[in-house]
Amino acid sequence: MLSVVLRSLSSVAVGLLLIVYKDAVMPFIVQLIGVAFMLPGLVSIGVRLFAARDGEIPLISIGLITSLGSVAFGAWLLFAPAFFVAMLMSMLGVALLLAGAYQIVALVRLRRYGVRPSLYYYIVPCFIVLLGIFILLNPSGTAALSFWLIGVGAALAGVSDFVNWLLIRKIDVGG
Repeated sequence: MLSVVLRSLSSVAVGLLLIVYKDAVMPFIVQLIGVAFMLPGLVSIGVRLFAARDGEIPLISIGLITSLGSVAFGAWLLFAPAFFVAMLMSMLGVALLLAGAYQIVALVRLRRYGVRPSLYYYIVPCFIVLLGIFILLNPSGTAALSFWLIGVGAALAGVSDFVNWLLIRKIDVGG
């Protein structure tokens, strides 16, 4: 019982935090990912330096270069989260734009084979193209909207989980 209540409350709390502080949460999550890249890289570099000092392994190796890359990428995420979010959203926008355009081209190419798709088949690909353009024109607003939607989903999931638990509990007790 306590685990369901805690899980539900945690989900609602995380959801509300994402809804209320969506602009502040976004860089924080990226910074946490940066730390998650930096720490293993730093540990690996330290272990490698001690092992190389004792003559167990050579200092310069692909492992050291990979660890340095991990630390550099983590530092980039830690100190420039807004840039990373903008780049990520821009890549998503380009991907959606290309995917929608590809679907439209595929539908047009069907005419070569005598298939004439209805205009209804073009609605979703056109929506995907428009969504890609919207994301490219407004990457930070789109990222904030994404976190808001995730927050709403998490809060609703928490409430739904608790209500479902109450219903199941009623069946178990009554049965």
